[in-house]
Amino acid sequence: MATQNVPEQAGLAPVEPEPETGETGAASPPPKTSRARWIRRGLGLALGASAGFAYYSFVGCTSGGCPIWQDPFVSAGYGATIGFLALW
Repeated sequence: MATQNVPEQAGLAPVEPEPETGETGAASPPPKTSRARWIRRGLGLALGASAGFAYYSFVGCTSGGCPIWQDPFVSAGYGATIGFLALW
């Protein structure tokens, strides 16, 4: 029974796999940490909700004809959604 030449037994260094490449042939960047991603999303939510509430407070809708801006909770929620999507 013959033994196969394994690189470690033959005194050679093991072969490292090549990094994955995209369509351009460049190595793909390392993935962002999920913690930083969630911090950015939370920041978008907070800034958007603040901007939506500020819009309600300073501009608002006095006639009652605009359903988004006549309620502070709806305007803050709408702003939070836009902020979340902007900093996705």
